[in-house]
Amino acid sequence: GSDVTWEVDNGTLKISGGTLDDQTHPWDHNDSITNVKITGTLHLDGDAPTYMFAQLPNVTNIDLTNIDTSNATKMYGMFSDDHSLTTVNLEKLNTSKVVDMNGMFYRTGFTSLTNIPLDTRNVTDMYWMFLGMTKLQHISFGKDFLTNNVQNMGGMFSEDSALHTLDLSQFDLRTYAKFDYGTETGMFFDTPNLWKLTLGPDTTMIKEMTLPNVPGDGRAMPDNPNYKNTAPYWVPVNDGTDYAPDNKGKQYSSDDLM
Repeated sequence: GSDVTWEVDNGTLKISGGTLDDQTHPWDHNDSITNVKITGTLHLDGDAPTYMFAQLPNVTNIDLTNIDTSNATKMYGMFSDDHSLTTVNLEKLNTSKVVDMNGMFYRTGFTSLTNIPLDTRNVTDMYWMFLGMTKLQHISFGKDFLTNNVQNMGGMFSEDSALHTLDLSQFDLRTYAKFDYGTETGMFFDTPNLWKLTLGPDTTMIKEMTLPNVPGDGRAMPDNPNYKNTAPYWVPVNDGTDYAPDNKGKQYSSDDLM
């Protein structure tokens, strides 16, 4: 049910306050919408956030200031296929009860996502969560982005063809590593520009993640063209720097890491 009203005014989707407890989103596929504003307190309960703002190809900014997701359990595809989206105040989302973030940012337009402030302690599904974000160069995660209960991360960063750096140091992948999804899309499938990967003590890598091979063909490094990738290996930085690592004689192929 819903007591929510909406209108599009000069490119801005205005959604009233009220309560949504189902997936009624009549504004999707509207290519005239460039901004979203919630005018009163909007309660999204259960799976109501699923595809809530999806398939708005020209939306660039979504203001979540008045949103209440404290009783939401699913955010499947919430912003998916918003190819122009670059600004969302994600800190306004209460995700403490959410279990499903499958495809939440699928094919969105962000170039960077920094310290993602989502509480994912109860999330079990992150399949395709950031897949196909072809403009995304950097991504990092806030302290509450926990993965110890996640069972499915297939394709999580797949097809992020511009992704340069990825810090997984706080990711606990021991639960995920126990599950065998066979031919599912690998977590890192088609990420050819990934050159810096930060791992932590519980970042258990498995072959199904399909970490791409390091090219080692002399191409310029994505973040600093003064340096070139000259060998087909990942090397530990240790006490060195990103461009002058102190690898202590160690080097690893992608297969070695998985």
